Amino acid sequence: MKELTRSRLIGGIATSWLLLGGAAIGMGACTTEDRNTPADITTGTGNPTGSGAGGGAYGDCDEGARRDCKVQINEKNCFAGEQVCEHGRWGECLDPENGLSGQSGDWHKNSISPPAACSGNPCNPVCQTFDEDPSPDLESGGTPPPANATGTVSDVPSSVSNACIDDTSSGCLDCNSAGNCQLDTRCIAPPGTTCVPWQDGQFATGAGNPDLTVKVSCDGATVTVCNRGDVPGGGTSGVSIWAPNPDLCGGTGTCASAMSTGMNGVSTLRGSCPITGGDLAPGECRPINCDVSGNPASYLHVNGCDEFPGCVPESDNTNNWGYFQNSISCTCSTTTTGSSLQPVTIYLMLDSSGSMISQGLWDPARAAINAFVTDPGSDTINYAFRMYGNPSASGCTQSDCGTAACATPSYGPALLDNATYEGQLTSFVNGATTGGNGTPHSAAIAGMASWGSTYRASNPADIIALVYITDGADGDCAYNSTYNTPPGGAVQISAPASTAYTNDGVLFYSVALPSANLMLLDELAAQGGTGSAIDLTGSTNVAADLTAALQGIQGTLFSCSVPIPNAATIDPNLVQAIFDQTTGPDRPLTEVANAGSCTGGDQFYFSPDALNPTDIVLCPAVCDDVRLDVGSQVDITGGCAAAYTSQDHIFTYDGDCAGYPAGSSAFWDFLSYDTTVPGDATVEFAISVSNISELDAEMGPWTTVATATNANPDALPGSPIDLRAALSVAEAQAPYAALRIRINPTSSGSNTPTVDDWDLQYSCEFNE
Repeated sequence: MKELTRSRLIGGIATSWLLLGGAAIGMGACTTEDRNTPADITTGTGNPTGSGAGGGAYGDCDEGARRDCKVQINEKNCFAGEQVCEHGRWGECLDPENGLSGQSGDWHKNSISPPAACSGNPCNPVCQTFDEDPSPDLESGGTPPPANATGTVSDVPSSVSNACIDDTSSGCLDCNSAGNCQLDTRCIAPPGTTCVPWQDGQFATGAGNPDLTVKVSCDGATVTVCNRGDVPGGGTSGVSIWAPNPDLCGGTGTCASAMSTGMNGVSTLRGSCPITGGDLAPGECRPINCDVSGNPASYLHVNGCDEFPGCVPESDNTNNWGYFQNSISCTCSTTTTGSSLQPVTIYLMLDSSGSMISQGLWDPARAAINAFVTDPGSDTINYAFRMYGNPSASGCTQSDCGTAACATPSYGPALLDNATYEGQLTSFVNGATTGGNGTPHSAAIAGMASWGSTYRASNPADIIALVYITDGADGDCAYNSTYNTPPGGAVQISAPASTAYTNDGVLFYSVALPSANLMLLDELAAQGGTGSAIDLTGSTNVAADLTAALQGIQGTLFSCSVPIPNAATIDPNLVQAIFDQTTGPDRPLTEVANAGSCTGGDQFYFSPDALNPTDIVLCPAVCDDVRLDVGSQVDITGGCAAAYTSQDHIFTYDGDCAGYPAGSSAFWDFLSYDTTVPGDATVEFAISVSNISELDAEMGPWTTVATATNANPDALPGSPIDLRAALSVAEAQAPYAALRIRINPTSSGSNTPTVDDWDLQYSCEFNE
């Protein structure tokens, strides 16, 4: 049941179906003397102007007082309703019930309800009405597109994105605090670089609270809110809608402070919408019903504890702004910074204890490290390195057990595309020696985990992987005399890896060389989020196998695949991919058949195939460019295979005048309706008439009598569509009529109008 409130209907007659339903009232009932409280009849405006209880239309009246009112539609018909005093003035002439219902169907051959006499039209005792209340509401055909009513920073006008997304030229700070990254974007390291969109499901570990953001909204009916904190929240919050006057940021200082001025009069608060469905989980994005289509350009602000009492405090309340503009068209479009394109940082620790020499593993291990470092495929890795176990390892030894020392890389992190850095690493590896009497597992693992969590704090966008290579058995710091594990065993030694992974998303890989404690290294990988150890305990070619293992880890972290958002609903023939560089022009990518078709240009192919793709795969040349351009993104734009389409709903009506004097026949009088119309959608109402009851055979031609739009969605009972004026005299007197309701969705196919209720009225008049 749809409740029509007076606040929705300021400036026009409230939608009320009294005109078209109920029992007949005798002629003359439209005189003011027949009403309990006098009110003059107007000519369809719905604003009685005479005096009445509590004062005139714009005089003083008691708040909440009610009085009867009437609206003259024409010489013969009128609408009788009720007014309520609001803020010292009489409101619209409304149905005193102030409500109607409605939900939609698809194709109907007959009217939904039988005709009934019209109590709402006391001036016409011979009127009949079909009071139609479909269930569910009528809407367009087709399949709705995915709930992805969100756009990207690239969809936002440059006057907004330049001003409020990391652009110093307009006076905003350059991404050196979270408040400079609005529209569901975030700073990436190092500070001062750029703001990039959050990925689906991503959130900041270690935040300790919810952190709400708002995506760019496109369809005017929904706003997508995300929780980028690591604690559920937002369920008691909401979104407020601000219309800038004329602009909100535009060079007035930092983006955070400029946006906050919206609360201080620079923009106008236009409304608010609650977040429904309870708290948002970490990384969850949820579309909520929020009609912002009435504002051509609006800023959106999520949470706002002043407006939504009980909201949960956020870890960061400066990044809560989003944007909507009617002109943005981004249905089935998305910009994604795939996980494969995130910066990757690896901290690698190589066991240099004495057993590496005694087992003949030292030279093969060093050869593998150098092969990996100098491989061009590793150029885009931030790489940190140190050894542990031998006396030259500076405190990261079994005798010292220095966790802080193990948390300090000997080199890096730095990109491996730097020849000087590569030379330093290979020289260090080639000159390193082994020695010592054991492997300090506890100190080494705790130190690596500590380094990973610390690095995460200043590099939230990086994929951080710790790679632990050892042939060590059970030896540990507190048990160096017996080489036994502590009472807690492998779980206790690996506990820091679990903390780093759980709290900060730091991955722990373990590589088991011959004679290693595989149980310990499996536990380390399990607690570090990578499953199980890479088992090389049976290797007969350690150099080749360890090189392959390191390249395999790199491949896991560095895939050139980018998931296609809403892949099941995308038409592959309409998909386009664009490399959006941080500097320089966009680079459109060309589709090729498969990996073997890559020729070195800006190319991609679909995976697993072009018929039912789930990902696009960047060909190697452009993938390397994307990796090196930290903060860049791949825009995937596609056409929805599923979308709303225009649909006709047809209903047939019999102007039955049985029970009226002989010689009476139907005259089609009025059509009233209530619709909800988003954006550029429309609802067209057309009439076809016939003199025979087999209306289907005679259906057409159609006469369009009304079109509902976003600006004018309703034909109200006080000012209905006059069918006698729209039809010829002969058509208006035909005994049978069909009503065609053609529902046209928005041009993007992303949203549909709904038709909630309508009434078709006719009069049984003597015609002989």
